[in-house]
Amino acid sequence: MNSLKKIFGLLKNFNIEILVGIICFFVDQISKIIIIQNFYMYESIPVIKNIFYLTYIQNSGIAFGILQNRNMFIIIFILIVIIGYFLFIKEDLKKLYNTNNNSNLFRFAIGLLIGGAIGNFADRIFLGSVVDFLDFKIWPIFNFADTFICIAIGYFIIHFIFIKAKKSNVT
Repeated sequence: MNSLKKIFGLLKNFNIEILVGIICFFVDQISKIIIIQNFYMYESIPVIKNIFYLTYIQNSGIAFGILQNRNMFIIIFILIVIIGYFLFIKEDLKKLYNTNNNSNLFRFAIGLLIGGAIGNFADRIFLGSVVDFLDFKIWPIFNFADTFICIAIGYFIIHFIFIKAKKSNVT
C-alpha cells in the first residue's frame, strides 16, 4: 500500500505531462483507426486539391521511411535506448527536467513527445509498422504522433538555443 501511495504521489507531480501524453496518444490512435477502417492501402483523397491529401500507407521504417522492413531491429533499438536511459542518462535528464519543470510549456512539450513516441511504438508492436496518412505531396507522409514529436523537438531546440542562452547571458 505504501508503494502505491508513492507511485500516485509521483504521478501527481507529472499531471501535465501525463494528461498531454494521454490525449496525444488517443488522438493519434483514433485517427489511425479511422484511416484503417475507411481507406484501402495507398488510397488517397484530396482534402485541399494539389496541397493536402489523406493517403493511407504503412511505414515499416523510421523517419522518412529509412530502414524499411526492419521492424524487429527498430523495436530492439528503441528498447535499448529506453534501457540505456535508465542505466546511463536518467540522472542528467532528471537534472534537466528539474531545472525546467516550472515551465508549463516545457512540461507540455514533454507530454507531446511521450504521447507521440508511445503512439508510434504501439503501432510497431501491434501492427508491425506505423500507419501514416497526412500527405502534403512535397514531404513524406506522416501521422499525428510524428507531428507531436516534431513540435516537441522544435520547442526543445528553441528553448535550449534561445531561451537558455538568453537566461545565461542575463546572469
